Amino acid sequence: MQYCIELEANLASLGDNGALTNARRLYDSVLDLYPQESEVWRNYYNLELKVRLHITTIYMLPHFIKG
Repeated sequence: MQYCIELEANLASLGDNGALTNARRLYDSVLDLYPQESEVWRNYYNLELKVRLHITTIYMLPHFIKG
């Protein structure tokens, strides 16, 4: 399962929104089965941080270019 999540997370980090949705669903499924696995929680949190950073960068870049 971890390999599937990693594949989807890598695709999501490249901007594939479908992969992001799949990665989130996979994480949710794993966390339903293993709610005490801190590594899974940490990886899920890191994925969300990467996604938010990517979205923020895309939003802010035109503002920085304009000056």
